[in-house]
Amino acid sequence: MQRLLTTAWCVALGIALMVGSPLTLQGSGVRSPLTPSLSPLPKGGEGAGSGIGSFLTPSGSGIGSLLTPSLSPLPKGGEGAGSGGIQTSAQRALIAILQSGEGSLYDQAVQGFKTEMARRGYREGNTVEYLVLTLKATGKEEPVESLLKRSPKVVVAVGTDAARTLKERYARLPPERQPPVVFLMVIDPVAEGLIESVERSGTRFVGVGLTIRPHRQFRSLLDIAPNVRQLGTLYNPNDATSRRLIEQAREDAQQMGLELIAVELPAPAELPRALATLEKQIDAFWLIPDPLCVAAFEQIMSLCLRKKCPLLAFAQTYVQRGAPVGVGVDFADQGATAAELVEQLLQGADPATMPMLTPRRLRTYYNLATARAVGLEIPDTLLSLADKVFQQ
Repeated sequence: MQRLLTTAWCVALGIALMVGSPLTLQGSGVRSPLTPSLSPLPKGGEGAGSGIGSFLTPSGSGIGSLLTPSLSPLPKGGEGAGSGGIQTSAQRALIAILQSGEGSLYDQAVQGFKTEMARRGYREGNTVEYLVLTLKATGKEEPVESLLKRSPKVVVAVGTDAARTLKERYARLPPERQPPVVFLMVIDPVAEGLIESVERSGTRFVGVGLTIRPHRQFRSLLDIAPNVRQLGTLYNPNDATSRRLIEQAREDAQQMGLELIAVELPAPAELPRALATLEKQIDAFWLIPDPLCVAAFEQIMSLCLRKKCPLLAFAQTYVQRGAPVGVGVDFADQGATAAELVEQLLQGADPATMPMLTPRRLRTYYNLATARAVGLEIPDTLLSLADKVFQQ
């Protein structure tokens, strides 16, 4: 019997050397070190507690199944964890990350993504490998071409420009050369043509939305300025994203007892007229992520200080520059949410059938110096819950 088992083990080892699959000698508790399992140990049922990974083992054969799921995370502890679970570069799943540019916001999103992937069992250098490229970086080869040559399992597009560039390149590629793309930090993926609808992608792209429903921002404004009734804003009527946001804002404002006064700003030259129109009617201003609106921040800030009315912003940088309050997305959380989608794709999900996810965690900021300048006193309870409070 011992000779028979030895012969069976040698035969199985020879097969493993040819196909690169893991082996488990039933009852021995030994796994071949040639190709460690990438699947977590089962918590219960068949194989649980036996020290054997989640492979099918034909009863009585003494030879482990040669079926190996290659993209599942490693177990966090126990058999297969540690140095014995490290994969070669050929076995690790390659994830390409294409950033629109460089800066702290991109860094926060990418780090949040990697951290969440590791938490889910996909460790860099172990079960996954990352290729990080910047769209506008100078180099011998165009970044999109560089990543496509590496044939990644999934591409993560960080920023609108990165996602748009991939979409344009995919239009010239056959389907089999289009790895699925998970986007984040994209303001309006539907308007960009990345996905067909929020409910169902319908394309090779799926991702995390950047914009939030206006009522979540309006609530924070009313918490510190409950007497606000006329809320003004500027937007470019030629920008589809801005038009969609204004439509949502009108609905939300009406439900909250606010009147939204939205003045069109089709060109920078129209700014003096637009601000003069608003100055006569509003008691608060809402800054939206419209390029023309953002470019006029200094003039808008001056109007609000002159009228002593609060300015509601959408990101930390504008609160730091003077807006009394700002509510925006958490960019690290954007990356973490994107990791959920990447895991589904690595496990075989079809991006065309997946919905877009929405921001889950918001960050709130206050500027106390400007708040005092416009006559606002922010309660200590709100300050204690804020993500960042600027004193000047």
